[in-house]
Amino acid sequence: MKVRSIFFKVIALCTILILSSCQSKEEKVISRMNDLAEQIEKNGELDNWDDIDRVGIATEYALILKDMKNCEFTNEQQIELFKACKNVSVALGSISGNGLPEGMEDMLKGMDSMLDGMKAYSDGLDESDEVSEDENNDVDKEDVVLPKVYSNCFDGYLNVRAEPSSKSKILGTLPNGPEGAELLGVDGKWSKVRVNGVVGYVWSADVQSTPTEPVYIHATDVVGEWSGSESACLKIKDNGKFVHQLGFSATMSVVLDGTWRLSRNKLVLKYSDGEITTCTVNGKEMVSDGEEVFTRF
Repeated sequence: MKVRSIFFKVIALCTILILSSCQSKEEKVISRMNDLAEQIEKNGELDNWDDIDRVGIATEYALILKDMKNCEFTNEQQIELFKACKNVSVALGSISGNGLPEGMEDMLKGMDSMLDGMKAYSDGLDESDEVSEDENNDVDKEDVVLPKVYSNCFDGYLNVRAEPSSKSKILGTLPNGPEGAELLGVDGKWSKVRVNGVVGYVWSADVQSTPTEPVYIHATDVVGEWSGSESACLKIKDNGKFVHQLGFSATMSVVLDGTWRLSRNKLVLKYSDGEITTCTVNGKEMVSDGEEVFTRF
């Protein structure tokens, strides 16, 4: 019986290996992303997590993202990839109510950012609506409405580059606001867009699928250190993050952090615990929702 059992296990393993070898690298990435979601779901509640599970899942996630950079997904595969990523996000979100395991909160934030960059593209690629390139296709390609993405960059605009690289030539900009850009495709962590007739690439983490508000103040108007009547220091960093020290006593003060963005004449602060505060900026002074007045150091 044991020999027979081992025989069938070997046959099953060989079958899996053969099927796996027939998959393209794009299909393997999608499959691994779905497997990752299943693994997170199996772990269940927070009490079932241990260091091996956490590190193993985080490592596999990082390796999948690395392999994605070398993939060229078809339209159908882009849709399947979006669904797989959504499965991971939902699986992580289902346990976030009790607090994510150490180090995995960044994984959820990174996944949500990637989903924002992929959502509009996936929404616009319904297989039943795709335009065939067959010569007998009656649909005029100029009549096809492309999905749009909108800049939500803390600096008020995104650089549109010639290639998917931060070192590539800047062809123009995509400002925050309701105009947006046509989404032509996704290349790793970059989105290929068309803005005012210019085709280039923008960083996917800084775009979303819904219109944003234009920015009337610039990052230079808020970046720096501010003091308030109840705060020792509110430090606005140039990477979209901030540190807020409440209280003036070294032993009694509380230090909070989070991310920030600009919206019209307001600075929007989103703390790590989810609380959101806005400050109206007036030159070298700004006033928070709680009417605390901040002045520059």
